[in-house]
Amino acid sequence: MASSWEAMTPGGTYCNMFEMNRIDLLERTNGLSARIPGLMTKYLIFIFLGIIAVPTLGTTPNAVKKLEQSYTNTEQKIDAQRQKQSKVLKELLTLDRNLTVKRTELKRLNANLKAYHHEQKSIEQRVTDSEAEFKTIQKNFEHRLRDIYKYQNFGFLEVLFSSHDLLSFFETAIWFEKLLTADIKLLKRIQKKHKSWLSYQRKVAQRKHRIQRMHQQANASLLDIQNTKKQKNKRLSTLNQTIKLFEQNNQALLASSSELASLIRKRKKTTVIGSMQFVKPVLGWLSSSFGYRTHPIFKRRIFHSGIDFAAPSGQKIIAADRGTVVFSGWWGGYGKATILDHGHNITSVYAHQSRIVAKKGQQVEKGQLIGYVGSTGYSTGPHLHFEVRKNGTPINPSTYFKNL
Repeated sequence: MASSWEAMTPGGTYCNMFEMNRIDLLERTNGLSARIPGLMTKYLIFIFLGIIAVPTLGTTPNAVKKLEQSYTNTEQKIDAQRQKQSKVLKELLTLDRNLTVKRTELKRLNANLKAYHHEQKSIEQRVTDSEAEFKTIQKNFEHRLRDIYKYQNFGFLEVLFSSHDLLSFFETAIWFEKLLTADIKLLKRIQKKHKSWLSYQRKVAQRKHRIQRMHQQANASLLDIQNTKKQKNKRLSTLNQTIKLFEQNNQALLASSSELASLIRKRKKTTVIGSMQFVKPVLGWLSSSFGYRTHPIFKRRIFHSGIDFAAPSGQKIIAADRGTVVFSGWWGGYGKATILDHGHNITSVYAHQSRIVAKKGQQVEKGQLIGYVGSTGYSTGPHLHFEVRKNGTPINPSTYFKNL
């Protein structure tokens, strides 16, 4: 019976890796470039046809070695494309974030527009009230002018000296004084109301100008969102076409790898046996569980082949159990990864590292430093992607921990 690491290491053989869930294979491709709909599509078809065209398998070590080299060469070609594809997926994530920002901005602008419209109505009502009061005062003033005009032909002194007695004289003088005082107050009120009216007019004009600017900003923001959506949909369309190509050829990969799987299982087991009781591989919190989840790019439920621990970049990663390092290096979308064989066909995977410490062939103890947390490969931020596989097939890692 072969050790489980040999069914998954990119430096050795890849058969059981291709036996993974179909969606899991898509996840490992790290995204599909929006720039390969034509020539690159033909190139990928050629790659897959090359895999299918493997000669009839033998059972000799040389036959195994040739098959391993064939899969290794193919994987290297595909990985070269994955680096470009990963860039496209990260661009799509950026577009999603920009869309969220633009929607939030548009929502804020609409709220401000609503508030300004309400305030504009309030100011316009004040202007209307001020203008009505101004007209009322103006009308009263005109009446007062007509009253004064009635007495202007007599003259002020003539009116006074026409009094019959001294009491009438003083009463007339007091009446003129009150009349003049009232006229002065009325004029001042007219001037004050007129200034108030003009002030309200300016405020209305300013509000209107601000509302117009807000409308322009809202329309520009909406147009920006529509253009961004159009760009994103175009990229996603190309991406989905390439995904479909991978799905169509996935069955051919599985058929081609099944023969190799039977040969790999005949290779010897590891001599290092773990306790099968794992310790937490990093100081961090569980951010994503094993099983199906909604993919941030494809917007559909796909299989998550491990568990994620959120941790800062540079955080120490330790071996979850005693074992042998069977792979140490770059592994496609997993980035810098380490694979440990614990015996009993059980392996553990430590992906997206910033720096690898453990070397291939090295025997490590439980809790020993093997690397540092990073965000290499297809990753949206620093974390440790941890997997447990049995015979190359992902299983739930939580069953190997007492507490997480």
